[in-house]
Amino acid sequence: MSSKYNFGKVENQNGALSIGDNSSANYYQASHDSLESITKQLIDLISRNEDMPDDTKKQLADTISTVAEQTMTEKPNTTIISSLYGTVDKIINMAVKSAELVSVFEKWKGLLIPFLG
Repeated sequence: MSSKYNFGKVENQNGALSIGDNSSANYYQASHDSLESITKQLIDLISRNEDMPDDTKKQLADTISTVAEQTMTEKPNTTIISSLYGTVDKIINMAVKSAELVSVFEKWKGLLIPFLG
């Protein structure tokens, strides 16, 4: 059986690729600048949050920074990223009552999707 399509050498270095009938691909543009900006915003909102004790804020900010740093390495460790992300997610879902913080956290989470193995 031969294919009526000849794709030759197909390269994709910037995200999801989908070829074929009825195929689809989800693509999340996760530039380091965007992740860095959202990470700073998230940490700033956490530091101003009055629903969390100061030690929790510090630990959360450090964990978020570690996740962001890990995504920018040459070979990000998805196990570490997923594990630390899970911790951040639990704390924010339990402790946060700020709609703005939840919104920024959701943006941050969206940028991490490619790294959440």
